[in-house]
Amino acid sequence: MEYFVSRNPIFKGDQNILGYHLIFQENVENALFEMSYLADLNKDDSPLNFSEVVSGKLSFVNFSTDSIEALIPSCLECDSTVVTHEAKNLPTETLLIALLNLHDSNYKICLSNIQNEKAWETIYPIIDFISFDIEEISTNDLFRIVDCIGRFPNIKLLATNVNDLSLHEQAVQMGFDYFEGMFFSQTEVLMSRSMSPAETTLAELLYQTSSNSVDLNKIIEVIKRDVYLTYKILGYANTVFFKRRKQVSTIKQAVVTLGLVELKRFISILFTTLLSKKRSKELVRLSLFRGKFCELTIEQRSEHTPHENESAEAFLVGLLSLIEAMFNEPAESALKKLSLSKNISNAIISGKGELAQDLALAKISEQGNWREALLQGEKLGLSKEQLIHINSSSLTWANQQMEMLNLES
Repeated sequence: MEYFVSRNPIFKGDQNILGYHLIFQENVENALFEMSYLADLNKDDSPLNFSEVVSGKLSFVNFSTDSIEALIPSCLECDSTVVTHEAKNLPTETLLIALLNLHDSNYKICLSNIQNEKAWETIYPIIDFISFDIEEISTNDLFRIVDCIGRFPNIKLLATNVNDLSLHEQAVQMGFDYFEGMFFSQTEVLMSRSMSPAETTLAELLYQTSSNSVDLNKIIEVIKRDVYLTYKILGYANTVFFKRRKQVSTIKQAVVTLGLVELKRFISILFTTLLSKKRSKELVRLSLFRGKFCELTIEQRSEHTPHENESAEAFLVGLLSLIEAMFNEPAESALKKLSLSKNISNAIISGKGELAQDLALAKISEQGNWREALLQGEKLGLSKEQLIHINSSSLTWANQQMEMLNLES
């Protein structure tokens, strides 16, 4: 079943991924009830999981007091689910017993934004995470709570809403173990830099494959000059995603096997991956999600089948929308080095044109602002069902590409 869900990444100290905080369009209880009902119709007794969304990492899912007391989280996969609960109110005895039962069933537990730390003390031995909004918790309040939980080494501290680099630095200094937010997509240092030889080669291919008149022979010659690129494209053409009678062993065979559309996409992905080499891998995943989202959006909302160049431009707009963070310099100067079409540059830099609308919708969806996403989708002629499909397909596709590129952390 497809459903409206966005994911906020949760990082370890080394910027590898611990898991994702999942945000649903409606409250999670309704979503789980509907999914479990469909599972029953399909005679599927296995617990539900969000493995396609979180790519094998932990799923942090919020539950209300009533849901936990009714043990609704137990319909989810226990090994990958973190049952998260807003702990601002005093706990009931029934809630504490339910959390103990979930812990005994191997679910991890996260309490968020605790107001009265003493009231929860009886279950600290079974708590895995305690999270705080970094913009709301003061150092003094955090130290007071740490004094209370300090004798429980099982509890790790998670900072949420870490959406810029200064907040990340603040959370590190305050002693948090994990960090949820979009700080990884921020530019660290605004400076101009030259491209490496490998980046220059891929930028040339990006330009060649984005033009209206593509010269395949010239593309093959460019690929031949780069050993790294040759290795990558042969490996990609030989994956299980492409049907073939025998193994691809030449660059020409690889280009023919992929086809022009897939070749364009692969070069774009490889370029983005190379630019983000020293950044968080999640930057690549988010770029891939946006690229596929924009591509699917233009295909769904077109009254006619879009020309392959329109789809390719839409994909590039999404994929390169984070180029400022990748290059560590303003998007305008970074895009000039790629000599791409004005449609792409205008959408990313100025927010102008139809492609910019598709990109804006992708950003709203990734943030889990579903009400605004539905309104914007309606303006673009997209139904709720189409938008759910676009979002779900983009999440899954981005994860698949990360796996094929060996970028899973």
